[in-house]
Amino acid sequence: MIGPQMTTAEFDQTEAVVFDLGGVIMNLDYDRTVRAFWQLSPEVDRGLFYGNRTDAPFFTQYEIGAIDTDDFIDRFRAHFKLEISRERFIDCWNLMILEFPREHFDLLLRIRDTGKKIFLLSNINSLHETKVAAQFAKLGLEFPFESYFDEIYFSHHRGMRKPSRQIFDLIVDKHRLPRNRTLFIDDTAQHVEGAAQAGLRTIHHDPAVALTDYFITLK
Repeated sequence: MIGPQMTTAEFDQTEAVVFDLGGVIMNLDYDRTVRAFWQLSPEVDRGLFYGNRTDAPFFTQYEIGAIDTDDFIDRFRAHFKLEISRERFIDCWNLMILEFPREHFDLLLRIRDTGKKIFLLSNINSLHETKVAAQFAKLGLEFPFESYFDEIYFSHHRGMRKPSRQIFDLIVDKHRLPRNRTLFIDDTAQHVEGAAQAGLRTIHHDPAVALTDYFITLK
């Protein structure tokens, strides 16, 4: 695992960077959604959003695209006995999606200018993908979102999710990336561990650290 700041040598030895989305490229606050649902049902807790409970498999099913949005909402409302409209549910569900710091896209361009490949890997569902697109549009940037990455890997499109080794193998094998020269950055410990087990170099992102600080060599 790489420390809080990459050395010039560590950066030079990197051929590709795989970024997580929520909590890394984009600001995220699970508790906003948890609190909104908890006010409606005390059965809803934070552990659901970190995979710490197994009694609600529809979370994972939705994240890998095994069920659609309407099915997910129906299962969620039935599981927690929620008497709310579809529109109210979506409002609560999307509260966790915050803003994109503009400087993160400046950073991606600087990394790209060094000749390195850039990928995005996110456990994300259909509703959140739509909200993410709306948040990005608010920046009014010149280039479209997908142009900042060589390829985007969203779990609900790929049928697999972190920390499964399968998703890391898909990226490195498809793009013929040397594992010991591929860097993965994520704010969730189990995802970082999954990448490490797949042979990738890793940074466990600390929200207290600015993303740009890892790339101090580019400043």
